[in-house]
Amino acid sequence: MNWKVLVIAFLSIGGLLVSPVLSQGPSPVKTALSAFLAGRVVEENLKIEYNDIHGLWGGEFITLDGAGHYYRKQVEHGGKTTEARNNISRSEIDKVVNIVLEVEAWVQIAPSAAPFPDESRATLKISVGSDTAMIWERYNELLKNHRVGRIKDALRVIGERK
Repeated sequence: MNWKVLVIAFLSIGGLLVSPVLSQGPSPVKTALSAFLAGRVVEENLKIEYNDIHGLWGGEFITLDGAGHYYRKQVEHGGKTTEARNNISRSEIDKVVNIVLEVEAWVQIAPSAAPFPDESRATLKISVGSDTAMIWERYNELLKNHRVGRIKDALRVIGERK
C-alpha cells in the first residue's frame, strides 16, 4: 500500500474520532429560548449569567432574568467593587435572547483545554427552566470570536439605559 494512501486513511479516521458528535435534534435550550420569545415560558424561568471575574485582575458579573431583573457587579484590579441594578423592559430582554439564539450560545466552540497561567475566562450560562447550557471563551478572544463578548456588550448596554 502506498504511504500517501495510508496517510489519507489515517487522517480520515482521525478526523472521525475528533469531530464533534452532531445532535439528533434542536438543543433543549434553543427550543426553550424560542418558547420564551413566543410567550410560552414563565418570565422568571429565564436567566442569563455572564462572568469574567478573575482573582487577580477583577472583571464583571452580569445577570438578567426574564422578568427584567438586571444585576451587574464590577470588580477592579485592586478589589474595589461597584454594583448596579436595573429593571429591563421585555423588548430589551428579547433583543438579548435573539442575540443568544443568533450566536447559538449553547454550543461550546473552544476546545477543552487547561487554562494558561493567569488566564481569564469568560463564562456564559443560559437557563430556561430546567434546561441549562454553559459555555466559556478566553477573555482575550472575546472580540475575535464575537459570541460571548457580543452578549456581554448587549447586557451592558441594556443595563446602563435608564
